[in-house]
Amino acid sequence: DVSAIEKIVKQQQQRSGNITLLAAASEQNPKGKPRFIPIQYSFPSFLRKKEEYAYIKDIVGARNNNPIQASLLFISGCQDNQYSYDGAVNGQFTGELLKVWKHGAFSGNYYNFYTTILAGMPEYQTPNFMKLGESLPAFESQKPYTLAFAGTGTTGGNVGETGGTGHEINMKAPKVSGPAEWARDQEAPAFTIHKGINPYYYFEITSDYRLFDSQLYGSQRNGTNFYATWQDPYVSNRLTDNQFKLPSTAWQMLKAASKLYFRIGTTSSYNQYQWENFMVSTSDKDGQNAECMQVLAQQVSAGTAGGTASGSNNGGSGQTIGATVGKNAVNRRDDVKQVQLLLNGVSAADGGPFQKLVVDGLIGAKTINAIMRFQEINYYPISGVIAPGSATLMLLESKKSYVNEPATY
Repeated sequence: DVSAIEKIVKQQQQRSGNITLLAAASEQNPKGKPRFIPIQYSFPSFLRKKEEYAYIKDIVGARNNNPIQASLLFISGCQDNQYSYDGAVNGQFTGELLKVWKHGAFSGNYYNFYTTILAGMPEYQTPNFMKLGESLPAFESQKPYTLAFAGTGTTGGNVGETGGTGHEINMKAPKVSGPAEWARDQEAPAFTIHKGINPYYYFEITSDYRLFDSQLYGSQRNGTNFYATWQDPYVSNRLTDNQFKLPSTAWQMLKAASKLYFRIGTTSSYNQYQWENFMVSTSDKDGQNAECMQVLAQQVSAGTAGGTASGSNNGGSGQTIGATVGKNAVNRRDDVKQVQLLLNGVSAADGGPFQKLVVDGLIGAKTINAIMRFQEINYYPISGVIAPGSATLMLLESKKSYVNEPATY
C-alpha cells in the first residue's frame, strides 16, 4: 500500500531526517516520465539494506578524513534538485550523449563534450559537470573515453584480450568459475560469470581442452565432448546473467567424462553476427589452463540426497541440507541451522551478515535477508532461497573460512 509506505517514510523523516521522500510525478507531465525508483520499491529496499549502509558509513568515516586520491570527472544527467527524464529510446541525457558522441567521431575534450551535450538538453534537465580529487590537466584534455596505460601512451581503439599496446588488461578480462568437482547423479552444475568490460557472453565446456581451438580441432567436436551456447538453438548467444546453469540435456551428454574444462567469450556487440571487443577467459592455445571440474561417479557425502558433491566441511560434521531454506521454502529446522552457521562463517566483505545470526533453526527476516545479501554480493540471482546441491550452497561452503560461536541471544 503506497499511502502506508509514505506514512512510514514521513515518520522516518521526522525521526532521523535520513530519507528524502520523492513526490510522485503526474502521468500527464509534459516533460515526459521522470526516472526514479517508485517509493513503494525504494523504501523497502532501504529498510532491508539499512544495516549495510550504516556499516559502510562507519567503515568509510567522514569525507574530510578520506580525500579522493584519484582524478575524477563527474558528468551526470541532471542537477541534484532535478529529475532525469525518459527519451524516445534512452533517457534524454543518454540520447543526447550518444548523438554528440557520433560513434566516436567527436573530437573535443571532456568539457567540450559536456557543453555540447548541455546545449541540446531541455531547460528543465541540466547535466552536471564536476571535478573531484586532484586536478590532472592531461586527463581533462583527452578525448572522452580514451584508455591510457602506465608507460604505454594512450589508445582509443578497441579493447580485446590485450590493449592496443599488447599489455594485458587483467582487471577487465572475463572470468568464469564453477565447482571443483561434481557428481554424475546430481542435476546440471551452475557457473559464476564475471563478464569484465563487455556486457554479453557465451559459454563453452568440453572434455578435451584442445577442442577450444576450432581451427585445429573443430572437426572432432561432438555432443559428447563439447557444448557451446552459441550452437544451442534454445539458448541465447548473447547471455547477460551473472550465473549460467548448464542445460540438462548437455549435462547428460557430457557427464561421462572424468574432467570438464570450461570458458566464456565476451563481446560488446549485441548483434549476433558481430564480435566487437571480443575477449575470452582462456585462449585457444592455453586450453590446458582453463577452469575445470572433476566429474565424480556419485556424491561423496553420505548425507541427505541433493547435497553438494564434496559435502559440507562444517568443522568436520559433514552435514548438508536436505531441503530448501529461505523465502517460502521448506525450512526444516536442522537445515536452517546449517545455513545460519555457514552464513555466520563468511566475512561481511564476502557477503556474510554484518551481525551474526541467531543459530536457532527458525527462519525469519534476518536469515532471509542474509541469504539475499550473500547472493547479491556474489552476483547470483537474488532468490532468497538456498537449495540442496545449488550453486549458492556450494559457494557458501567454499567461502566459509571458519564458523563463529553461534549467537544465542
